Order: sequence, then structure tokens, then C-alpha cells
Amino acid sequence: MLIDWAGLTMKYYDPTSKREKTAYIFVAVLPASSYLYAQPFADMKMGSWIEGHVNAFEYFGGVPRLLVPDNAKTAVTKASRYEAVLNRTYQEMAEHYGTVIVPTRPKAATDKAPVETAVQIVERRIIAKLRHTQFLSLEELKQAVFAEVQILNEQSFQKQPGSRRSVFLEIEQHELMKLPSGRYEYAEFKQAKVGFDYHVAAVDKTHYYSVPYQFAGKEVLIRTTSRIVEVFCEGDRIACHVRETDKRKRFITEHSHMPEKHKAVSNWSPRRFLSWAQKTGEKTKAYIAWLLESKDHPEQAYRTCAGILRIGSTVSTQTMEETCGIALTQKIFSYSHFAELLENQKQRPLIHENLRGKDYYQGGNNA
Repeated sequence: MLIDWAGLTMKYYDPTSKREKTAYIFVAVLPASSYLYAQPFADMKMGSWIEGHVNAFEYFGGVPRLLVPDNAKTAVTKASRYEAVLNRTYQEMAEHYGTVIVPTRPKAATDKAPVETAVQIVERRIIAKLRHTQFLSLEELKQAVFAEVQILNEQSFQKQPGSRRSVFLEIEQHELMKLPSGRYEYAEFKQAKVGFDYHVAAVDKTHYYSVPYQFAGKEVLIRTTSRIVEVFCEGDRIACHVRETDKRKRFITEHSHMPEKHKAVSNWSPRRFLSWAQKTGEKTKAYIAWLLESKDHPEQAYRTCAGILRIGSTVSTQTMEETCGIALTQKIFSYSHFAELLENQKQRPLIHENLRGKDYYQGGNNA
């Protein structure tokens, strides 16, 4: 199966934003019969690329033994004439279906001639035909394109007997591999380093998931689907969590991952943070103590505390103490909000009984 995005786009009305939007057309073709599949998407991101493949397999009723994509970023991480580096998600999808990805060679037009022909056919016979039709949703556009694909595949050839579909049924259908029992579930991958609090950030960067504390500081691979978050280290799965959707619950911690009695991880502990804060002043210590106590487990506040105390070392003791006092009163629990508050405090004029104002030098009794 050869795959590409059409060069021409289509338009549809988005009822949510109440604006006209652009749709990008995914095209897949089986080269022997020219039997093709096309589908509009709201973008050309990896999720759309994978969904297009899965839907094409199901439309054809089987899985081709080879996938031949262009060297687009959604398919290939690093292009090479001899050994391209494939996107991890794309590779996993291919493994799920038991097929193999062989990207076209850079600047080798003959490698992708059939799909370029299919793209031209889609552009001339479908996109051009529907260009004056107004679609009130992406779903409506999808249905219209699918109907035209059906017509195109059933239409008789002009210079030879049969149609795309009849040739497919005769010479290609039996060559396809069977579909697996379950559809591929789209997954995103991310390389990360486990923090000293033995948590890693998922792809959304708003939730942190725990791993066994012994892996603090290790490099890991995070696999995220719509349902689960898995963490791998050197090929072994070391953690698996149900994916959290509540933005208020930032840390997801498995009790078995924690060190006994909340012992320090990589020499960090609540006592050490409080001692660090004490060097600045009582207000700073009180604020750090509140941050540690506000979490279900103190380790969940380590990142925030470390960041706040480090940025606090760049300003005067008075500024840091005043900022921590305000932060505690306003219940500010995030590093970004504290940093913004600190910056505002730095810009305020300093008032102190030992400082002489401008009025002191404007005459009068200066004794």
C-alpha cells in the first residue's frame, strides 16, 4: 500500500468555532489494481496519519505486506536513502498489523509513482468535483468524500475491462493478510529522565506518574494512549497507570513505588527542604512547609520546592521573605505562579527605615 497526503485541500465549516477550516486529504492505494482509499482530516499530525492507515486497512478488508510512505515527518524521523529512521508510533502500528514499512528513497520519484497518480485522480475526480459544495462539518465532508471514493472504485476503466474494485477482487484481495482481532490504539512515545521524586511527566506535561523509586535519575521511555500510561526502562515495563484526565490531580502515585516511610530519594527529604528554607527566613520556611503538607505525599512537592528555593537565591532575603509571605496568604502552590509573583515583587521600590528618600536631599534640616 502506498500512502501520501494530497497536495490540494478542502474546506468545511466548523460548528464549534463557527469558522471555515481546512481539511487535508489522506490517500492510500494498492498499486496493482489502483484500488484507493481517501479520507479528509482536520490536520496532518501523527494521530490523523495513523487513523488513515487503520481505516484504509479496514476498507480494503485486510493488511498489505508492505507500506510505502513518502519521507514525511509523520512517517520518518530521519530520512536516508539506505536506512530511514521511522517514527516510533508508526513502527508500533505496523508491528500491530504484522506489516513492514519501506519509505520511498529521497528524490526517487519512481518509488511513489502509483500514489502520485492516485493523488492526482483524487484531486481531479473528487476534490475538484466537490469544491463548490458547502460542508457544515468535517463529518459531512468525510461522508461526501467516501461516497465519491466508492463511485471511483466501481467505475469501469476506459482502456481495459473491469474496474478498480473488480481487479482488486481478482488479483489483490487474496494477497492481503488478515486483520488482527483488535484495532491499533494510537500511542505517543516520549523519552524522559525520572525526577528525584521518582515521577515522570506524561506527554500532556500536566500530570506526573510514579515509577519505582529505585529508578530515580534513570532514562526511560513513556508510552501514552487514551487510556493508559506505561513507562519502560531498558526494554522492561517498570510502571503502568490509568491515564488521569482531572487537571486538578497532577501527581499519580502508586504506593508500592514509594520508598519505605517516605525516606529521601537521592538525598532529598522534607527536613532538607525546610533546613534550606530556614536559611532565608521564617516566612520562607513556613511557605515551604505548607507546600510539603499540601500534597498527599511530600515527594510530590519536591520539584516545586526545589525550583522556588533556587529562584529565591537570585534575589535579596527581604524580597524572598515578602514574596513567600504573600504566596502563603494567597495559597500559591505552583512554581510558575510563584515566579511571576517574585518578579512583580522585584520591580517594587524598596522601602526601609534606614534608606533616605529624595525629599531628604531637597533642602531643610538634614541634621
